[in-house]
This record gives sequence, C-alpha cells and structure tokens, in this order.
Amino acid sequence: MLSNKLVFIQIYVPNLWKKWYTLGIDCLSEEEKYILTLVEPKLGVSLELGKGDKFMEEYINKAVEVMNDFSFGEAYDKEWALKDQGHREGKAEAN
Repeated sequence: MLSNKLVFIQIYVPNLWKKWYTLGIDCLSEEEKYILTLVEPKLGVSLELGKGDKFMEEYINKAVEVMNDFSFGEAYDKEWALKDQGHREGKAEAN
C-alpha cells in the first residue's frame, strides 16, 4: 500500500472502446465517457462522447482552441528547448 489516502484504479482503455463498439454509447457510464473523451484522438468521436455534458463540451472546445493556437505550440517547444539547454550546460559544467 502506497498510501491510505489514495485509491489507485487501473483502467484498460481498449476494453472501454470494445464495450462502446459492441454495445453502443448508451451502455457507457458517465465516467467511462469521460475517460474515452480524454484519450480519443478523433475530434468527431470526442464530440459524440461528450455531447450533452456541459463540462465535457467545454473541455473539447478548449482543446480545439489550443490546437488552433499556433503560439501554444511555440511556447511548448521553447520550454523544452530551454530545459534541454539547461541540461547540456549542466553536463558541460560537471566535466
């Protein structure tokens, strides 16, 4: 036991996809829909899973907004470049 305050749950996403494919979207619980929406790479499928749920629709709309914001990708790339530079400089100082 790592902690008495945390509960760890292992979820095998392919089983959720199989359940959805076999039995349809109505068989999925709200939690299962959330999980599939978070990992689904296709926007149309995510929209279908989150349809009717205000929280998930807001999440999907925000994700679309971030995907279309080119400066977001630049900021992410710059952050990784700065981390890489710091790592390289740290190795050089150690030698």
